[in-house]
Amino acid sequence: MARSHSSYTASPMRHRSPRHSPARRPTSEDGSQYELDLDALGMNSTFESTGLEESRDPNVDVVDTSDIEGPDDFTMNMTYWMTADLPLAQIKSRKEASSKVQEVRGDARLGENGGQDTIEEGDEAFIQHSARDRQGEEEDFNSASPTVRVRGSTDDKEDRDDNSDSSMENDEKVMSYLDALPDTDIPDAISSTPMQVQNRNMLQLPKRSPSRTRSLQPTVEDCDTPRKPTQATVIHHVLQESTEVGLSEEDKVQSKIADLHSRLQQQELASKTRITELETLLSFTRSELEARLTANYTQKEKIAYLEGENDRLFNQRQASEASAEKRLKEQGSELKLKRQEFEEELRLQNLAKLQSQREDFEQQLAKSEDAKRAVQRQVEAKDRTLSELRSELGHLKQAKEQELQAIKTTHSAEHQKHEQTFAQERTALNEKLSALQTQADNLQASLAKATAEAKSAREEAQANAVPRLFTPSSSQNDLSRISELESRIETLQSQLHESRTSNATKDQELLRTSDLESRIQSLQSQLDSSRAEVTTSKEQALQRNSDLESRLQSLQAQLDASRANLSAKDQDVLRKTDLESQIQTLQSHLEAARAEATAKEQELKHKSDLESRIQSLQSQTSSSRTDLAAKDQCLLRNIEEKERLEERLNTAQGRIEGLETTITTLRQQVAEAQRQSSKSRTDVERYERELEDATDRLEDARAEADRRVADMEKKLSKMKDSKMEVETRLKHLASSHENLIEEQEMQLDDVRSNAEDAVRKAGAIVEQERSEKRKLIKELKAKTIELENLRAESARKMADTENVSDDDDDEEEEENEPSSSSASARNKAEAKAKDVEIANLRTLIRTQAATMKTLKSDLSALRKTHTRTLSKSSTQTELDTTIQTLHAELHVLRKEKATLTMEAAAREEDLEATNKAMDEKLAAMMSKVLKERARTVVGMRDGQWAETLGKKQDEREFMGKLLMREWGRQEVGVADEREGLGEKQRFRYKYVKRT
Repeated sequence: MARSHSSYTASPMRHRSPRHSPARRPTSEDGSQYELDLDALGMNSTFESTGLEESRDPNVDVVDTSDIEGPDDFTMNMTYWMTADLPLAQIKSRKEASSKVQEVRGDARLGENGGQDTIEEGDEAFIQHSARDRQGEEEDFNSASPTVRVRGSTDDKEDRDDNSDSSMENDEKVMSYLDALPDTDIPDAISSTPMQVQNRNMLQLPKRSPSRTRSLQPTVEDCDTPRKPTQATVIHHVLQESTEVGLSEEDKVQSKIADLHSRLQQQELASKTRITELETLLSFTRSELEARLTANYTQKEKIAYLEGENDRLFNQRQASEASAEKRLKEQGSELKLKRQEFEEELRLQNLAKLQSQREDFEQQLAKSEDAKRAVQRQVEAKDRTLSELRSELGHLKQAKEQELQAIKTTHSAEHQKHEQTFAQERTALNEKLSALQTQADNLQASLAKATAEAKSAREEAQANAVPRLFTPSSSQNDLSRISELESRIETLQSQLHESRTSNATKDQELLRTSDLESRIQSLQSQLDSSRAEVTTSKEQALQRNSDLESRLQSLQAQLDASRANLSAKDQDVLRKTDLESQIQTLQSHLEAARAEATAKEQELKHKSDLESRIQSLQSQTSSSRTDLAAKDQCLLRNIEEKERLEERLNTAQGRIEGLETTITTLRQQVAEAQRQSSKSRTDVERYERELEDATDRLEDARAEADRRVADMEKKLSKMKDSKMEVETRLKHLASSHENLIEEQEMQLDDVRSNAEDAVRKAGAIVEQERSEKRKLIKELKAKTIELENLRAESARKMADTENVSDDDDDEEEEENEPSSSSASARNKAEAKAKDVEIANLRTLIRTQAATMKTLKSDLSALRKTHTRTLSKSSTQTELDTTIQTLHAELHVLRKEKATLTMEAAAREEDLEATNKAMDEKLAAMMSKVLKERARTVVGMRDGQWAETLGKKQDEREFMGKLLMREWGRQEVGVADEREGLGEKQRFRYKYVKRT
């Protein structure tokens, strides 16, 4: 197997080679079951004879395929190699495949042009090619591209279309098989017998393997890489031969010669195409080899550079590790020295503290014992006083109970008496109230009667007061009576007010008086209405006066009744006051009894206070006892804490080691914090520079914006001035335009009216003249007809007269002289009348001509005025156009103003946005810096605080343990705490004894 150094791989996205009939290629010489896809590698079998196997240096990044068992394209067909299931019949060597030519079935059916008739084995078939087939084959060979196979018929295409949906496994097998086929031997093809059917295919095609789904892995290339010419583009031609049986020998020889010539031509064409293909492959491989060599050189340079960098980094790392180890050793030695010093200081401090605490504790014990003795003495004295007080309290309780029973009996008797008197008074008051209610009902009935009588009196007064309505004396009397009535009502109101104030304490009577007040108010409202009615109409004066009098009488009666009721109620009030005075005396007695009871209760309270004091003293004694027990417990706790301190001393060494590690980490953190602070400082300086630049830019932008705003304001002022001028011009032009329009309309109206009048007059005159002309023409025609008739008659008469004899003529002349003279006179008169009529007609025609001339002059004047109006209208249109242009200019100026304002607003917004962004950046930067500083400061402070607290806690525990240990040694004795014995130091309380 030839070695191929190309790493060219075939991508599934590449332009694929045309599909062939599915077949497997022969296996390798070693008999392995793998297949080599040379098409995917961009190689073919011709590399064995090209002399490209020159010795060269292997690529660094390319694995030599000769070292791998299997195909070269490791990325394309890995899954196929692992899942290939070739039969044993196909595991043959490549030599056997190249030496033996086996007869296999064709991979494609023949089409409609040249069919192949198969017969039994051993028979012969005759082949005859027509000129048409030769021309088609030559065209196929000449037009065949290096990437398209010529062979194949319509049936083959149908098979391909049918198999297009199969998996990619079949296609890859076919392509790899076709690319690795051996070249055909031309002498073998020529030396074959002419009568034998060339039914052998140059390809060794095994049976189709069952199609299986296969997932291909993606390769290095993408879809844009061009397709390299491969062995798949080599054209393998098989002649389509037609057989004809029953020809002569000469025809057979000629057909054979023609067939051989055609085969020679085809083989020459195939060899030429093969040579061109091989040349292209050689050029392509040479270019690829050059590219690979350059890539290898660059890769070697990169590798050398990376190796140098790696060595440098390794040396740096070793140096840093050595320096770090030295630092760690130095720090460890320093920490050990510090720990020893710290332990000595702690030991001395703990001894001093234990001594001082021991002295304090002894003093406190002495004080507590003295206090305990004093408290016991006080408790005994208080017990004695308590017994005495209890005996006194018993005697006092008995005396007070007797007194309370006597007071209760007297109080209950008095209370019963008061209840009886109250019940009697209530019954009397209820009777009086019922009597008052009946009186009120009677008064209400009398009021109803009085109102009815007042109505009847009002009606009578209305009937009687009709003739006295319009007298001034009656009106004055009415007014005087109304004033009297008002005065009476006022007096009644005052009396009612007095009675209301006097009877404010009585609820039911107040209700009655409120009813009376409401009635009086209604009467007053009626009086007001009567005043209005008197002023407006004096017809109802007498009626209202009578009504008021009747109502006053009824009110007086009601007042008398109410006064009587009030007098009775005053008596009731006096009785109630007497009862209230009696109740007050009884209440004073009750208060005196209550005062005595309160005094007794105070004495009882004094006794209860004494009892509470005794109880408080007892509680104090119990609390002192509990305090003593608590102190004992505190001593026990101190001993336990001493033991805990000893345990913590053992763990302190481990903590010190941990602290050493934490110190190293803290130093690293401090270094990192210093680096971060330096970075933050540099960032702050950079941000300050950026801020200064931004402020400079902002100032420049603001200056530019101010300048532009000033320019814009100037432009706006100019625009406003121009706008004002244009508006004034527009107003002036509009006013002139309106004036011109009005003048033109006036002139047009005048011209129209004049023209209409003239046209009417001319039309009337023309119609009259036409009618007169028609009449004259008719008369002229009639006259001409009459003249002709007369002339004809005269001629006829003249002819008649000539025929008569001279005698007759004479006689007739004598007789007819007077008749002829009369006829001539008639004719002359008629001629004169006609001449007069003709003259009249001529004068009429002349007058008509004159009128026509005047009408023509008027028409010319009207036309002139019309042209003037048209010229004015044209000027008006020009004015309209100028106005429109001015309006357009105004619109454009307004748009420019709006755009300028929008630009100014946008710039202001941009400036504000930039300011906000810069402010936010500054705030964020400052907040970050401050937070980092605060974190560092707070972290350091918290660490220091935690360390100090831990130290203090450890010291306390240690001192407690030492105290309890020393106390046990002093109290009990020193214990033997050696390793073998395992005895612990004991302790006990010396001065405390359990009872």
